[in-house]
Amino acid sequence: MNTDFQIGRCSAMHEFSLATSLLDLVRANCPDNEVLESITIEAGPMRGIEPQAMQWAWEAATNDTDLHGVKFELIQQPWTLHCPNCQTTFEADDMFTDCDCGCSRTSPVDCDNLRLVRLTVKDHANELV
Repeated sequence: MNTDFQIGRCSAMHEFSLATSLLDLVRANCPDNEVLESITIEAGPMRGIEPQAMQWAWEAATNDTDLHGVKFELIQQPWTLHCPNCQTTFEADDMFTDCDCGCSRTSPVDCDNLRLVRLTVKDHANELV
């Protein structure tokens, strides 16, 4: 059994599930009679989103739909940790970073977010009628 394939497949399925849910959310929030150019989402590090897999999933989910060709942007948020010792909240490269005060009991804060932050619609002002 090739476990690398299994892991990659699970990851791609995770992103595809997110992309199909995102597609529904975009449709529900796009103004009527507007042509969508791009969407932007923000994701916390606990979401475990692989950027390339998410891009592929968005393209696959929008294929053969009215949203085919809509640009997709993913903004990955950094780890935000809280120190119970000195009450400091800080950004870090990973969730195992000790606080500057030396405390190793830091915990993630708001790292599981997934937000649709921007829908960009086509500017009709420059179109010829």
